[in-house]
Amino acid sequence: MEQRAVIKFNAKLGRSASETYISMKQVYGTLWLSKSNVFIWHKRFSDGRNTLEDDKHTGRPSSSKTPESIEKVREFVANNRSASLGMMAEVLHINKETIRTILHGDLGMPSHRRSNLSQRSNSSRVQHAYRLRETRGQNIRRLREQSARQAAVRSLETPDPIHSRLQAHSEIYSSTRRNTSTNNFFSSVWSSMENAGFNYSVAVEYFKHPLISLGMMDTTCRFCGALRWKDESSGMCCSNGKVRLPLIDLPPEPLRSLLSGENSDSVHFLRNIRKYNSCFQMTSFGAENQTHSVTFPTTFSIQGQVYHRIGSLMPSENQRSRFLQIYFMGNDDDDDDIQTDRRCQQIQGVRRNIVQGLQRMLHQHNLLVQQFKTALENLPSDAYRIVVNADRTPPGQHPRRYNAPTANEVAVVLAGNQFGSRDIVLHQRDNLLQHVSDTHRFYDALQYPLIFWKGQEGYSFHIPQID
Repeated sequence: MEQRAVIKFNAKLGRSASETYISMKQVYGTLWLSKSNVFIWHKRFSDGRNTLEDDKHTGRPSSSKTPESIEKVREFVANNRSASLGMMAEVLHINKETIRTILHGDLGMPSHRRSNLSQRSNSSRVQHAYRLRETRGQNIRRLREQSARQAAVRSLETPDPIHSRLQAHSEIYSSTRRNTSTNNFFSSVWSSMENAGFNYSVAVEYFKHPLISLGMMDTTCRFCGALRWKDESSGMCCSNGKVRLPLIDLPPEPLRSLLSGENSDSVHFLRNIRKYNSCFQMTSFGAENQTHSVTFPTTFSIQGQVYHRIGSLMPSENQRSRFLQIYFMGNDDDDDDIQTDRRCQQIQGVRRNIVQGLQRMLHQHNLLVQQFKTALENLPSDAYRIVVNADRTPPGQHPRRYNAPTANEVAVVLAGNQFGSRDIVLHQRDNLLQHVSDTHRFYDALQYPLIFWKGQEGYSFHIPQID
C-alpha cells in the first residue's frame, strides 16, 4: 500500500511512469514493485483512480478489437516505446493477441518491431541496467559524447544522404501526425476553451476549428475597394462611401526601385526597411516606463502609454543633431554629404548610397521638410515659434474633400500662445521634447516618412464626410 501511495503521489505531480519506477527503485531497493505493476498503478491513478485497494473482480482481458481499444494501444505505445506485450496487456486489460493485431494491422508497426516488443537482447538488458545506475553527471557526459559523435558523422555526409535522412524524418513525423486523433480534444477540451491558450499541443490542428478559421480576406467594399474578412462590418473602412480618401500615388525614385526587390540594393533595403525609416523619422519613440531585459540586452518591455516626441529644429549648444534636426545640417553646398554622414553614424548597418538617394528624394518631395526649412530660414527671432495645427483645413479647398497639404499650408510662424493643445509647437533651439498627439493629422507622416513620402496628412478628427 505504501508503494502504491508513492505511485499515486508521483502521478498526481505529473511525473511519468518511467520516472516513478526509477525513483522507487532507488528508494526501496530490491523490495520495489515490478515495473509492470508500477506502470499499471500509475495508469490507474493518472486516469483518476483514488483508492489504493485491489479491484474485487478484474475479469478476463478483453479479446475484442474496438475503436476504444485501438486508441488505448496507440496512446500507450506513444508514451512507452519500450513496453512489452505483457505489460501492455496488464495495464490496458486487453488480450495479447488483440494487441498484436492492433499494432500490426491498425497502427502499421513493422513486424520486426512487433516481435521485439516482448523481448530484449542481452546487450540491451546490460545497457539498460547500466543506465539505471548512472549518476546525473555520468548521464550528461554520455549524452554530450553521443552528440559529438553524431555531429562528427553528419559533418561527413554529402548533400544526397542529408536530403534522404531529412526526408525520412519528415515522413515519420507526418505519419505520426496522421495517426494522432484530435477528435477527443475538440469534443472535450476545446469545446470549453478554458485555458486553451496555455495548453498548446502540436498534435492539434487549431486552424480547423470554426471559431479560429477566419477564411480569406476576399470581401471587397463596393465603395472604396478595400478588402476585409466576411464577418467584418461593411462600414468600417469608409463608412459606406461617406469618407473618400485620395488614391495612393506611386513613390518616386529611388524609393520605387528599392521596393521592387529586383536588385541587391533593393533586397538589402527591404530586409532593413525599419533601419532606413529610422534614418529619416522626424519624431522619436517614447513610453512611460521601459523595463530592459537582463537576459536579452536588446529587448525591453513597455508599461503604460506609448507616444511620439519631437524636439527643436536646431540642436542645443554642444549637442549633436538628431531626428528632425538632421534635415537642417550644413549649408547649401555641403549639406547633402553632412546629413548623409550623420544618418549613417546614427543608424548602423545601412548603405550610404541608399541613404543619400532617399534623403534627396525627401528634400524634393516631402512638404513637411520643405515647410520646416522655409519657416526656419524666415524665423524673425527666437521669440517666434513654428506651429503645425492638428486640424487645420487647407484654405481655398472644398470643405467636403480630403486633400494632401500644399505649400504654405503646413507650418505657421507665430508669436505668443495662439495654438491649441494638440498643435505641434517647434522652437528654433531648446532642450524640450513635446509629445505629439496621436490624433494630429501629421502624427504618422512625422514618424514614417518613407511611407508618407509626400508628408501627406493621416487621420484627424475633422476628416469630412459626404452625405
